[in-house]
Amino acid sequence: MIWRFRRELLLCLLLVVCLLILRRGQWQNSFFSLRGMNGSEIHLNSEELLRENRRLRRLLHLQEKKLSPFSSVVTAEVVKIQPSVWPGQLLVNKGSRDGVKPNMVVVSPEGSLIGRVIETGETTATVFTLFHPSTKISVMVQSTREIGVLEGASLPYLLVRYLPRESHVQPGDTVITSGLSDYYPKGLVVGRIYRAVTEKNQFFLVAWVKPEAGFSQLDEVLLAR
Repeated sequence: MIWRFRRELLLCLLLVVCLLILRRGQWQNSFFSLRGMNGSEIHLNSEELLRENRRLRRLLHLQEKKLSPFSSVVTAEVVKIQPSVWPGQLLVNKGSRDGVKPNMVVVSPEGSLIGRVIETGETTATVFTLFHPSTKISVMVQSTREIGVLEGASLPYLLVRYLPRESHVQPGDTVITSGLSDYYPKGLVVGRIYRAVTEKNQFFLVAWVKPEAGFSQLDEVLLAR
């Protein structure tokens, strides 16, 4: 009887020891898992810092060049994009307090055209992009020197109208600002020809243009005048 009681007591003790070992193992797994998560976060944060540093260096390089022929350049962060795909409107974190004024030209960190400032607050500014329905800009096909009018609201590409019917534009040709529109100086890169067709019973060629700037990946922009 005493032996049987001791055996049951020993079994209980063994069960308690097993439970403690299992629980300790779970704590260790949780600890290592948490430590792994923290390490991952640190890695991701480091990568984000490196990317931001590269973007800021590009912006600084453009500012040092002053984006000729501009005399004043302001760096701003994009805080809102509407809509998120092919956005027609941006909100940036610089405003009148920072010297931002309506009709300032907005370019990407690489120097390609984004749009222009429409409205300013004290600490923010609203930008209409090339995709906005109101966009109409005189542009030039760099290779042929032919001039057309770029229009927004033709997703997913921009539309260039009024190119000569006999034009020899080709896919991949670069489209730049012609300098004939208000606010936009000559030579800013807009995008590249994706497709060009002559519409039936029309006197002009129509071309679709893929923008040079990656609108959905914008973090910073330059506002220039």
